[in-house]
Amino acid sequence: MPNLEFDNVLGEASMSNSYPRNHWGVYDEDLFGHLFEVLNKDNKRKFVYVMTTTNHPPYSLPDNYKVMPIKIPKELEQNVVNKSLAEKRLAVYQYSNEMLE
Repeated sequence: MPNLEFDNVLGEASMSNSYPRNHWGVYDEDLFGHLFEVLNKDNKRKFVYVMTTTNHPPYSLPDNYKVMPIKIPKELEQNVVNKSLAEKRLAVYQYSNEMLE
C-alpha cells in the first residue's frame, strides 16, 4: 500500500488488543467501530480501503451475534451445491451488513 502512495496504512496492530478475534483477525463490528473513530478524528477528506475477514473461510461470528433465520428461496435453492456452506456464507453476509448500519 505505501507503494500506491497511501499516506497511512493501518492494520490490526493499530487496534486495541482487547478486541475478540476470529481465525484471521478482528470481527467486523470492532473493525468498523475503529474505522469510524479514525474517520471522526478530523474533518479532512479521506479515502479508505478496508478489508474485512468475516467473509473468508473458515466462517465465524462473534459468540454474542444472533443470526436471523436464513431462508434460501426455492428458485435459488436448486442452484446451491452445498446448502450448509451457503447458509454460513449468508450468515456472515448478514452480520457484516448489520454491523455497517
